[in-house]
Amino acid sequence: MSKPSIIPPTQFRRHTGSQAPSSQNESGSANPVTTGSLSGTWYVRLSSSPFWIDKYGVSITFSLDDDDDDNAAAVQSTTPDLETHAVYTSNLSYRTSISPSGDTKAVSGTDRRLGAAPSAENGGTIPMEWRGSGWMKLVKTRWEILGFGGGGPGTDTEWLVAYAEKSMFNPPGISVYSRKRELRAEVEAEIRQVLARMVGEAEEQRDELERLVREVRVVGL
Repeated sequence: MSKPSIIPPTQFRRHTGSQAPSSQNESGSANPVTTGSLSGTWYVRLSSSPFWIDKYGVSITFSLDDDDDDNAAAVQSTTPDLETHAVYTSNLSYRTSISPSGDTKAVSGTDRRLGAAPSAENGGTIPMEWRGSGWMKLVKTRWEILGFGGGGPGTDTEWLVAYAEKSMFNPPGISVYSRKRELRAEVEAEIRQVLARMVGEAEEQRDELERLVREVRVVGL
């Protein structure tokens, strides 16, 4: 089984003129993020973002937005939904108390894939934008999917690495989403090795990326 390929966020890659960077595998060939399906429920298990660290039982459920015309073909196709101009309704659920019986809070919004996925313009990552709904409609965050790992699309062992840019309320951060609520120790160890390799591939601001990876902590259940 090949090692998961996680690409550094766009801002940590060097762009020279119109030539966009691309991640490379060990043989030196281009190795962009393999597109998968974002739909379904993910659990935020590791993160360097202060927004997640003080929360418990964090889950995000992505559903293709039935009201968006660009999703019509994706719903009927076996092609991974991230290869379309996908728009998702996202529902975030979390507790602020360690107690499983604590109050659960919910935040809803819309996530839209920006541009082609993956594209040369962003070095092969998958750019996304989240916008809140209701009274949070003016709040938005840009984030990138840096790569997938685990058992592959459709399996409960799948995980992905995401990078959220600095927003109105939060500093930048790296997070790991998992299909399973709990990560086995060996899976967490593999993910941390992947993150360390990603730092080594950074071409700009490597110290900052290394700091973000170093600050990645387990998010409480």
